[in-house]
Amino acid sequence: MGRGYERPGDRERRFFGAGILILLLAGLLAQAAQEPPSFRAGLALFQEGRLEEAEKAFITALTESPAHAPSSVQLARIYSRWDRPEDARRTLEQALERRPNGIVLLNELGSLLIAENRAVEARPIFERAVRSDPRNPRARLGLAESLGELGDLEGALAALNEARALDVRHPGLEVYRATLLSDLARPGEAVEVLESLLESSPDAPEARRLLGLIAYSLNRDSQAAYALVGVLAKNPADVEARVTLGKIYFRRADYDEAGLTFARVLEDDEASEDAHFYLGEIARASQRFEEAAHHYERASSSAARKGLGEALLKLGRYDEAESALERALSEDTEPGERAETLYLLGSLRNERGDAEGAVSALEEAAKSDPHHLETRYLLGTTLARLGRSEDARTELEAFRGLKAFEERKEKLELAILERPAEADAYRPLIELYLDHGRGAEALPFLEKALALAPGDPSLLALSVRIREGVPRC
Repeated sequence: MGRGYERPGDRERRFFGAGILILLLAGLLAQAAQEPPSFRAGLALFQEGRLEEAEKAFITALTESPAHAPSSVQLARIYSRWDRPEDARRTLEQALERRPNGIVLLNELGSLLIAENRAVEARPIFERAVRSDPRNPRARLGLAESLGELGDLEGALAALNEARALDVRHPGLEVYRATLLSDLARPGEAVEVLESLLESSPDAPEARRLLGLIAYSLNRDSQAAYALVGVLAKNPADVEARVTLGKIYFRRADYDEAGLTFARVLEDDEASEDAHFYLGEIARASQRFEEAAHHYERASSSAARKGLGEALLKLGRYDEAESALERALSEDTEPGERAETLYLLGSLRNERGDAEGAVSALEEAAKSDPHHLETRYLLGTTLARLGRSEDARTELEAFRGLKAFEERKEKLELAILERPAEADAYRPLIELYLDHGRGAEALPFLEKALALAPGDPSLLALSVRIREGVPRC
């Protein structure tokens, strides 16, 4: 999902949530044995966004009380906002010279280093923080985050488990735990963690947001939609949440709602490639090809170029269409995607009267995906026009066989929809795939059936047949 897509949990790695900031500020104030007079004025200026005046106030506060940690933290935050990370780090490091075990200072410096992608340096800072206060949730989270940023996801999870063993609790810890589980390809466990967290902390916004994103990836659309609607009710400007909700509506074929959702995305982010791509898909499905081309042109994915090529083909703009499809083809790596692009290229050449060029593209498409119904039909009819009757007959017979397969498959899929909890409902479809030498496509259905009936002898026998027929990697 390269069109600006943010992985589930990226935001949680950077922020600990508004609740912990309030606790942090309270801790800062509590630590101040003698609050310098200028600090309160600086804090008010900072909250009003008058940063230059706030900077002067905090510098004055540190002149009055050099060891006042809250002033150092606030001054460092001003420098971070001004994109002066060196000054921010120097401010915190100087403060740590006066208070070497200052937990708030250590946490702030570690967080700053993580935000700068300097996890190698952040890790020892958070280790110091944990030694200084083993039950500090921000220090525990920071240590896990630094390990996660270094690629040690299992180590990060172990750090969170150690915190849990010490009964260190905070929603941010559990949100990051779910993030790690998702990144470790354990999304089901991640959902369980988030569901449990939301039972005890129903208003945890990042937990609800992450639940929506992960549930979407698991095709749990109802759960995902419910979570994301709640997120957007509190934060309408969350573009990723709204894009994901739009994808859910699109996947449900609710194009009206999807269109409204993606149009709302463009109000906040007019360059959103996701929104443009799906609005292009919706317009193309409604045969509004000019509108579809307009949106596809604003997305850079191979799928968008393919959609653009198809829309331009329908508009009779052949040169532009061929250019878009050739660009898409140069980016396609997956055989099925290449086959679809080559089919469209063959269709275009066929409409332009270039039968030989059409055959060349369609034959390559059939090699990439021999089960693509439309490719075999168009290839057969084009070969017939060229007088290659024997080759045409072979292709059209392949088309008729595929058509019969698809008709049988649709009936068996309907039987599964009617009895989704019965393992026997899956067996005929699995056998159909195997009988046609397409065992790899049967694997998802076999896995569902075995989940319903783990020890079923006939299913286990089908599993053996599939393993024998699937090429080993």
